[in-house]
Amino acid sequence: MEESGVAMAKTPTSLAGRLKAELERAVREDDFSGSVLLSRGEKVVFAGSYGLAERGFGIPNQLDTRFNTASIPKLFTSLAVMRLVEAGKLRLDQSLNSAWPGYPNTDAGQATISQLLSHTAGFGNHHTWLPTYAGPPLLTNRDYFARFVDEPLVQAPGQGFSYSNNGYVVLGLLVERITGERYFDHLARTIWKPLGMVDTGPLRMDIAAPRMAHGYFRSPDLPGAWQSNLDPRTPVGAAHGGIFSTVADLDRFGAALARGDLLSPALMREWTTGRQAYHRGMYGLGCSEVVIDGKRIIGHSGGHDGVAGELMVWPQSGYRFSILSNTEPDGYFALVSFIKQLLTGADQISRVHDYSRALAQVFLTKGAEAARAMHAGQGPAIRPSEGLLDAQALREIHRGRSAAGLALLRFNVEVFAKSSWPRWSLAEALRRQGDSTGAVAAYRDYLALEPDDADAKRWLSILAGDPRA
Repeated sequence: MEESGVAMAKTPTSLAGRLKAELERAVREDDFSGSVLLSRGEKVVFAGSYGLAERGFGIPNQLDTRFNTASIPKLFTSLAVMRLVEAGKLRLDQSLNSAWPGYPNTDAGQATISQLLSHTAGFGNHHTWLPTYAGPPLLTNRDYFARFVDEPLVQAPGQGFSYSNNGYVVLGLLVERITGERYFDHLARTIWKPLGMVDTGPLRMDIAAPRMAHGYFRSPDLPGAWQSNLDPRTPVGAAHGGIFSTVADLDRFGAALARGDLLSPALMREWTTGRQAYHRGMYGLGCSEVVIDGKRIIGHSGGHDGVAGELMVWPQSGYRFSILSNTEPDGYFALVSFIKQLLTGADQISRVHDYSRALAQVFLTKGAEAARAMHAGQGPAIRPSEGLLDAQALREIHRGRSAAGLALLRFNVEVFAKSSWPRWSLAEALRRQGDSTGAVAAYRDYLALEPDDADAKRWLSILAGDPRA
């Protein structure tokens, strides 16, 4: 039986037409750049590429363009671990200290394999050390591991969800220890090659490679300019993400995920069933799950500066959607919300997305009073996203409409009166626009909520000689 959203769309032709129209809107309004593929069973319903893989020479994205997939490869790492469980070489309830004798941080080693997979082990994330890291490039799982292995846990294992790239680096090293293979070699032999994923693997972003998309984000300093996302400290992916792939290869993996034959039925359910609430739905053991009107969507998303993507699989109907982008996430978020509603219906995530965009649009076209009235009239069930309002504002500034963008940032501060992030974003935008007086006031407003922030203190020292710096 087909899903209600699909029934309304009626035919693959109408599905393709509606998706194409939304993509054209996303390119025009959201600067979307990337590739998408919608399929069902053995048939491609729609495939298309938009924008530029390399902006300097105007090289367009194509369907065989290889994109950075950010955190989507957590699917591969977790599948490798689950197969070791299936083979009896690991147990989900086994502690890291047991699975890795002599693990160098015994407190962290109390976490179980299941907790590492589900981001409930209490491990930290890159943001705790990468911003100040000034060493050689990080090229392997072990390079990353050396940076955080001695860090204390951010919370006790099992105390709740805390997204952790560090935990997946540890899982990658565990795969290497148990199999005796290098991490990428193991994934290639056991996952990518058997599924025909010939365009999936690690690429160094600082070395030229065929068909590799370069990532870009809107320059915060130069309106209209696009800035490379290349970080020479992290030029290649590891077990937490950053592997390159194509939408066709992701679809091949998605087809296997839809068939349910990557693991035994019991372990497939364990792997893909959501158990921890997080910002994209429910998180299982390395696979996310959203359920709308009884219809499951499983897969994984990923994103950071100049990178956004997702693999979405509808097991009951057989539909699959792969999207990879090499620019800001605005268009990606809009397209994921659109396809979710087209095939299944709206959930809370898509409702918040659509309301946030509508609120920003009302502010920009009808003014602050109209937006305030819209916000006041909206019931408590759906509130806007401060991140989406911020993104819409920064897009306005990037397009040369600074006054409108700054006004929307101030509105975001008004709406989220107890949140520090909109204040930080406003302060940074004012500073970059050359409004030192406004920036000083905004930094002080931010420091009222975040009194220990060293960056804000530093900018106050530079702009106003503030004694708190």
